[in-house]
Amino acid sequence: MKEAGHPGGKGLPKLTLIYGAGRGHDAPAQVFQENLRKLGIRVELKALEREAFFEALMSGKMSMFAGSWQGDYPSRDAFLYSLFHSESGDNMVGYANKRVDSLIIDARQAADPKERRELYEQAEERILRDAPVVPVTFVGTSLVRASKVKGFVRTPLDDTPLDRIWLAD
Repeated sequence: MKEAGHPGGKGLPKLTLIYGAGRGHDAPAQVFQENLRKLGIRVELKALEREAFFEALMSGKMSMFAGSWQGDYPSRDAFLYSLFHSESGDNMVGYANKRVDSLIIDARQAADPKERRELYEQAEERILRDAPVVPVTFVGTSLVRASKVKGFVRTPLDDTPLDRIWLAD
């Protein structure tokens, strides 16, 4: 904060953290607010209903927001193109880096899996260096099931196809 010219948060305006109401974001938002307060950064919390949240997100007129993302398929592209390519409609933070765009497009077109992986890794490194977002949590799951539950599988996207499950006698 001192290096940025704001020792103890002096001179910084109050920031507003918007997040989706009723989706389990209240407690994490409060922790985030408290952690920033300790650095001298004042944060107002604003929980918005789904439609208002996405409206605010798309307008780009917010200090910061808390959200989540789940990939549609188990590929880096589900995250890298969607969230960080400058022409993606899901790039909510307005991130734009021509080299990252190029790496992502080259990776999408690469037939060789090793080359594709290397290109995505280069894009990830640049994105992490630029830090357009701050990943705070990663959600995982734990499962417990009875031995009479049959047909139970988890997909690579951590989903459970319920139509394949049955109970044995």
